[in-house]
Order: sequence, then structure tokens, then C-alpha cells
Amino acid sequence: MPQQQSHRYTHWVTGLTAIALATLGSLSPAIAQTYQPSGDIGVPGRRQGGGTRSGQCLAPGTISLTALMPESGYGQTTAALPTLYVYIPASQAGQAEFRLYDEVDNIVYAQDITLNGATEIIAIPLAATANFTELPLNQPYRWDLLLTCTPNDFSANLFIDSWIERVEPPAQVTADLAAAPTEIDQATIYAEAGLWFEALDTLAALRIEQNASEATLTAWETLLDSVNLHSLIGIPLVNGELSAPIDGSDDSQL
Repeated sequence: MPQQQSHRYTHWVTGLTAIALATLGSLSPAIAQTYQPSGDIGVPGRRQGGGTRSGQCLAPGTISLTALMPESGYGQTTAALPTLYVYIPASQAGQAEFRLYDEVDNIVYAQDITLNGATEIIAIPLAATANFTELPLNQPYRWDLLLTCTPNDFSANLFIDSWIERVEPPAQVTADLAAAPTEIDQATIYAEAGLWFEALDTLAALRIEQNASEATLTAWETLLDSVNLHSLIGIPLVNGELSAPIDGSDDSQL
């Protein structure tokens, strides 16, 4: 190849390489759903359960009841009535009990969940009741879930608890979301802003579809990996069979 043509070829290849690298760089947020914690209230949650005699409930080697939460057990949301997600292992339990507590540990919301014995991740969407209309802003609330394996022996049951706090969305996040081309991009924005529940719920809504895309499955894996929940990546995701919600004012039903 003549020297002049060789130089032109080299410049052409260099230019294409630069364009390719720039393109890859611009696409990277769409596959980078790495959760960045936005805060911590200093009170640890218990995202994985285990009763003192939990072996009566689960088969040996089974992953225990687990909240899909950051490792700290604390997560933020911008939603007035967010959706929570819990991994339910195959067990003898026919029912789980969900409770939400206010800042002074009063039960403000409760719901029973019917189980079918299957291994699955269930969605628990909060719903308004007569006395609980929404999460208050800037106030951490504790929630827990009890897997009732043996009604008359609490030590054989499985228990988890975590914290949720509703916050105002940062202005930059709102602007970035408006410009995001896909829901996967939106999940990335939520995750990097520390809005755990929005990041998880956005991807869960995509993953629960029958023909979830490869990009969705990769994004789901990346997000769970970022909080050390890799073992739950392939677990089926379903909407839970929930009872009508009960607010904390109705003590007779709690």
C-alpha cells in the first residue's frame, strides 16, 4: 500500500475507533444499574430470616426468607405507596404476615399473604386504607414479615425486618428521568441516586413480563449483584396473593 494511502487508512481506523469508544461510553448507563446508597439511619435491618428452630420450616440448603433490600436494611423511595419485594422460600408455611410500623413503632398497616409452597419473589404493593393514606416524607418506617411455619411455636418461624423512608426526588433526578430514553435507563438513574425501591420496581415490572428482554435480565442481575443478592437473580417473580390491607387502628384484626 502506498505510504500516503497507508496514512489515510490509519487515520480512518483511528477515527472509527474513537467513535466506537464514544458510543460505548454513551451507552454504559443503560447497563449500569449499580445501587449507590444515599444514606443510613444507623439502625440495621434483618434482611434474611432465621428462627431459632427454622430447620423445621425449610429443607436443608434452602435460601432463607429474604427482603430484597440493600445490605444495610434501609432504602429510600419517592413513592407515597411503594411496592416492596420479598423472596419466599419453599416451605411448610401457608401464610406470611406483613406489618408496617410508624416512628414510635405502632402498627399502621398490616396484610396477610397466602403462600403456595413455591420458591418465588413476591411483590407487596402498599395500598391506602382509612387511616393510612401514604408514607410521610422524611420519616423512616420499619416493616417486617413473618413466615408462619408453626403457629404455636414462634421459634420455628422465619422473620425479616427493614426500613423504608420516603424522600422528595432531587431536581436533577427528575430532569434526568424526563430525558431517559428507556425504562432501563430510568432504573439506572434511580439506582445511582440511591432510590432503591424505584430502581427495583422499575426492573421488576419489566422482568415479570413473559418475554423479558435480555437487557432487562442483565439489568436485574446487575442491580441485585450490587447489593449482594446474586443468589436470587433467577428466582421467579410474581404478584403476591394478598388479603385486604388492615390499618393499625383496627386492633381486632391484628
